[in-house]
This record gives sequence, structure tokens and C-alpha cells, in this order.
Amino acid sequence: MDISGEAIVKSVYKASLLALFAIGVKSPENVEKFTASFTQALDREFLKIGLLPKPQESLKEQHQRYAGIKTDPAKWPPAPYDPPMEDVPPVKSLDDPLDKLQLITIIKVRLRKQGIDTIGQLMTRMQKEPLTAITGIKEKSATHILAALKLWNQS
Repeated sequence: MDISGEAIVKSVYKASLLALFAIGVKSPENVEKFTASFTQALDREFLKIGLLPKPQESLKEQHQRYAGIKTDPAKWPPAPYDPPMEDVPPVKSLDDPLDKLQLITIIKVRLRKQGIDTIGQLMTRMQKEPLTAITGIKEKSATHILAALKLWNQS
């Protein structure tokens, strides 16, 4: 039985999507975000263990190595796959602390008392039960949390 690496990746991806669907994540936007994150994570892991070839050096690196001339980097043409750093959006993570949501202190304290320290933990808890089921979180606080999550997701 000859199993290719591509078949393994497809199987892992399919299983991951099924797991997402099982916990209720079905919006196309979230599936697209997951796909992008999953692909990048797999590439990093495969590079670490040697399943993928190392990326080719950029045009700038080739220029330095072959020409041996130290010129002004500002004059070099940009490499086709090197996006300018100002265009790269900041990486959001579900492991981000609650502080990233800029919640008022009393809400953060109440969430932390319930063992919720990260955005991921908050979202997991929200999938299991409504926010108002958390001790000390009433309707106004829940509305504030949802608004903060929306801002965090859009930024």
C-alpha cells in the first residue's frame, strides 16, 4: 500500500474540517481562515522534519551571493514573493490573552475567576453555553464582550 504525502495531508485536512463542523464552525469565512492557517502550519512543520525542500533564496540573496557586490538594498528590485512588511497583517491567535479585547477590568476579573484567560478559552466557553451563564456576567457585560470580540476579529 503506497500512500503519498499528498494523500496524508488531504486526509488530515478532511479530518480537521470534520472536527470543525462537529463543534459547529460552518461559516465559509471561518473555514477559509482555518484552511490558510492549517496550510501554513503544515508547511512549517514539514520544513522542520525535512518533508519539504527549503525555500529558495530571494533575488536579493542571490544578488549578494553571486555578484559579491555590496550595493544599496533600496536599489534592488523586490523579490516577487516578498510582500512589504507594512502589508502583512498582524497574526491573531486564539491563545491571545483577554487583554487584547480591551474589556473593562471587572469583566476580565469575572472571566478569569471562571478560568477563562485567553480568547480561545472564551470562544470555547461561548460555544458550550451563553455568556450570561458565567457567574457575574449579565446582559450588558455579555453585549460588551461580544462587541469587543467583533472589534478584535475585524482589526
